[in-house]
This record gives sequence, C-alpha cells and structure tokens, in this order.
Amino acid sequence: MKPIHKIATTAALSVGLVLGINAYSSAGQKIIMADDPVLAKLGGTYDIDPSHAHAGFSVSHLGFSMQNGQFDTISGKVTLDPAKPENSKVSVTIDAASIDSGWDKRDAHLKNADFFNVEKFPKITFVSTKVTPTGKSTA
Repeated sequence: MKPIHKIATTAALSVGLVLGINAYSSAGQKIIMADDPVLAKLGGTYDIDPSHAHAGFSVSHLGFSMQNGQFDTISGKVTLDPAKPENSKVSVTIDAASIDSGWDKRDAHLKNADFFNVEKFPKITFVSTKVTPTGKSTA
C-alpha cells in the first residue's frame, strides 16, 4: 500500500533556481558578483560558482505544511551579451541525488520513482529559451 500523502505531495512539488550567483570565467579569471554593475558591462561565458548558487524545492504535505529542501550539487554556465542582452543565456545542471531536505528518510523517498526518480533521471537540467531585459541592469 502506498502512503496517501504521495498524491498531495506529487501534485504540489515545485523546484526553483535562484541565480543570485557569483561567476568566474572558464579560464579561471577574477570572481565577480552577479549583482555587481560591472558584470552588466562584461560579455562572455561564465561558470556558475556552486558555492553561491541555490536550487531549492518545496513539497506540500497534505496541504498542512511545506517541507523545504535543496540540491547540493549544481553546475552551469551564464553567457552575457551586453550589446544584445536578449542573446544572453543560462544553462544549469543539478545532480538529482544531491537532494537534501534535512531528513534522510524523506530524502530517500524523494529520490525514488514517486518523485524525482533519480535512478532513471540522475540530472535535472535547465536551459533558458529566452532572456528579456526588464530594466537597465536586469533581465
């Protein structure tokens, strides 16, 4: 018999990625804060610094509470085109097995086929399809 909470939590699972990140060039050049206005003037491709990136999730438990967690292993690239910001792009890869909700039993359940099915889908990927400028230094 499967637990009843599977129905509610599966429907309410969402994963978000926060890109308030530090970046460094593929050549290992100087680390620059992503919210630094200097970065807005620099073009090129930057590796995401995993120590300054966060991929989190929330799971609703029967609508009574939200359980939060994160993925500890993140990598990716940010390409900036200051002349044409719409040509900028982001790609992120997350190791699904690096899930951490703060409770080992819940992590094991989230890793199985009821949720992330990490055996079949070991990586979670995000690749931007569009970048829309929303202000002088935001998009």
